[in-house]
Amino acid sequence: MEEEATKRRNRLRALAATHHSNTADAVLSSAESQSTPPNTTKAIKFRNYEPLQPLSPPESVPGALESSTLDSLVVNRNAKRPLSTDPSTINIGRTAGVPKDTVETMVADVTEEALAQDRMRREQPVSVNSLAPQKPNWDLKRDLQKKMDRLEAKTQQAIAELIRQRVQQEAATKPEQSSTAATGSRTPEITTDLADVVNAQAKLQQAQLNAENDFLTE
Repeated sequence: MEEEATKRRNRLRALAATHHSNTADAVLSSAESQSTPPNTTKAIKFRNYEPLQPLSPPESVPGALESSTLDSLVVNRNAKRPLSTDPSTINIGRTAGVPKDTVETMVADVTEEALAQDRMRREQPVSVNSLAPQKPNWDLKRDLQKKMDRLEAKTQQAIAELIRQRVQQEAATKPEQSSTAATGSRTPEITTDLADVVNAQAKLQQAQLNAENDFLTE
């Protein structure tokens, strides 16, 4: 029993000594960390851009980069693209200058131009004809002239063909006569036939116009 008690006391003494030594080491390390100033300089890693000029050593940089060094940096998301040295395109964070031609300026210009055109249109006098309502058949008469021109050409061709056929029929039915007699007798007949053709043409045109007017007014 006494031996076990002695071993137990020795273990307790060893544990106490170990605890005291660990506490002393922690106190010494904290005191050393407080006595030595922390190293505030950090190594700069350029992940999204590359510097145009090699930076000075960290010892010569007091805390942060200077403005001249920041101005010499160009944002480069893709390392394969050539770097730009135009000051208007340098954009580091949100502190760099904005390019001159932006979407906002273009939208403002287009809006101003549209407003100016609208003001000019409003200042012009309003015509009474533009305010009058259009007839219901205005779209039917829109391309009517082209159709009428083609119809007129076909009408003239048909009239000429009718005259030619009638003259040939009369020449075939009547016997041959002398040149003088034929000239004296056929000229009034041909003149009468031409008058009939002209009257028929006038009646045909009038009928066509009446049919078109009836179709457009329906």
